[in-house]
Amino acid sequence: MPAPWHTLLILRKKMRRIYVLCLSVALIAWAQMGCGEKKAAPTEPVADSTSVDSTVVGNDTLVVKRYVAERKDTTGEYAVKIAWPVDDERCAALTNAIREWENEMLGGTFKGDAKKPQAMADHYLKSIVKRNHEDYQMAEYPAGSDMSYFESYTIFKDYEAAKFVTFSFMGEMYSGGAHGGVAAFSQTFRKSDGRRIGWDVFNEGEELQKLMRKGLIDYFSDGTGRRITEEELADELQGEATQYHIPMPQCPPIFQKDGVCFLYNQYEIAAYAAGMPQFVIPYKKLKPLMKTTAQQLIE
Repeated sequence: MPAPWHTLLILRKKMRRIYVLCLSVALIAWAQMGCGEKKAAPTEPVADSTSVDSTVVGNDTLVVKRYVAERKDTTGEYAVKIAWPVDDERCAALTNAIREWENEMLGGTFKGDAKKPQAMADHYLKSIVKRNHEDYQMAEYPAGSDMSYFESYTIFKDYEAAKFVTFSFMGEMYSGGAHGGVAAFSQTFRKSDGRRIGWDVFNEGEELQKLMRKGLIDYFSDGTGRRITEEELADELQGEATQYHIPMPQCPPIFQKDGVCFLYNQYEIAAYAAGMPQFVIPYKKLKPLMKTTAQQLIE
């Protein structure tokens, strides 16, 4: 069962067919092919800070505003889009924690005023454009080439409950070659104090391993018309150790409406063709394996 990330779509490539999955990652340093001649001056960033998203849960609401910095020129298209929590003295710790995380996900180099999110978006767009222009020039594409780069980073509020809120990050990049790259990362925050929730709030062991293996079998069975075997799952996974013990994802646990999503990025446990393995384990099955910290979030 794919995680219900509502606003972003990526292509998951499998050997049998192509699926479109909803996704929401760590900012990965993608290996880029050489890039070439700079053909035109970039346009100025386009800012859009008018979109407001408010998810109401009882009387508890976290409001975010959308800020966008975009640039399109003859080398390609580049964008930074962020969902920035508005000032609210009732949840200052939470707001500050989310803002700090967003800055880190985009590179952690912005030192400006946290009350000026458009400046932060512009800062990271400038860095992205500069890097891609330099690479494009080095590639020395022939005159008239239709080669076009693409790099985009998006942060959005994924889900909000009474005691937690989850934000997600997605990065997409193409700079030549057979295919581009996609990375996703999410972070759940405790609303009372902004604590970042990690895998340390679960008791790892054989019972959790069973649930994870079932989730991966469900994922790799999708589109086959049948349920794959344990042996076939082992063939899908990379590394002998992974076949016997499934590692926890590098992405933290993604708390959602009905359960926790486990998300693995490209190449993390399987080949590129496997896409981004992901599955949701319902809270009713996970709760006995949760430490008190996690149990209290969903009560």
